[in-house]
Amino acid sequence: MLFDNLTITMDSLVLYPEYHRLVTVVVPDLWHYYQHEPSHPDGFVGDVRTYCVPISWEELKLPFSLAIIWTLMRVLMTTKVFKPLAVWGKLREDNINKLPESAWRCMCHCVTWSFAAYVLLSRYPDFFTKPHTMFKDWAPGNAVPYDIYLVYAIQGGYYLHRIVDTLFHDIWRTDTIVMSLHHVLSLTLIAFSYATRYHKIGILVSFFHDFDDIFLEFSKVCVYLKFRNGKKHNIFQMLANIFFTFLTFSWCVMRLYWYPLKVLKNTIPLVAKQNEVHHMPFGIIFNIMLWILLAMDIYWFMHILVVLKKVATGQMKELDDIRDLDVTKEIAKANAAKKEQKTE
Repeated sequence: MLFDNLTITMDSLVLYPEYHRLVTVVVPDLWHYYQHEPSHPDGFVGDVRTYCVPISWEELKLPFSLAIIWTLMRVLMTTKVFKPLAVWGKLREDNINKLPESAWRCMCHCVTWSFAAYVLLSRYPDFFTKPHTMFKDWAPGNAVPYDIYLVYAIQGGYYLHRIVDTLFHDIWRTDTIVMSLHHVLSLTLIAFSYATRYHKIGILVSFFHDFDDIFLEFSKVCVYLKFRNGKKHNIFQMLANIFFTFLTFSWCVMRLYWYPLKVLKNTIPLVAKQNEVHHMPFGIIFNIMLWILLAMDIYWFMHILVVLKKVATGQMKELDDIRDLDVTKEIAKANAAKKEQKTE
């Protein structure tokens, strides 16, 4: 069976609060590493030459090819499937361009997360259930299993595609710059963790970060389908509410709970030494990138909370993407109108 090797205990689920370890253990350990860990005589460049395995063209061909395929498929699905369906369904003019974007991303995240989850949970369940052993048997130049390489190739190709997509194809939003930086950071982490053979950490990070986007994009698709042919279809509003609830819950569990407690808590020099890795290369820079990723997760979670607040206080009657510039303008106009009514 698919998950025969996955044995999840109460302890492995981390069902007790351990956020305090991020302050009392992780931060002091990284500070001690920064102050006392011996550095290479040639500095960062010397560490790269010593601990990073050059990524060959043979390894790069697949992600670059997939990036081209992702991009061509985006154009094809937009022009031949999603946009014609939006026009046929007589969506609102502003949603005709938004629907293909969200539908495409929802489909992509289903593919990327499902494959990463399959490889992680069916082939390497200990990475998830025993993250404190991720450094076990680590050594510079270790071979990367082919199935994990495929996860990396798919993710690398997708984020190459997303950088181009975000800057040149997607609708401009209030967080477009942050989103672009996120894609660059993700691509850097993918390449860096692969070259340093921190791929056990990399596949966990991927697993925790793609799942929520499925709910996000599907919820937005439902919002765009709500008004068709000048009529409101409440079934899609109900589905949008349901999947936004799933998004909120999964974001809390995957990105704000399991990610810090299974990844950040276990990617420190202290844990590496417990697994007989006496020197963790790039301990500071690698952890800084992982913590920046957490900061971005918190930043976008604040957007989720703002949406919930606006709906609860009546500033928004129904769910919508407050990052869209047109939605932001509508909310501003509604608030201005309310203020005028109060002053009269």
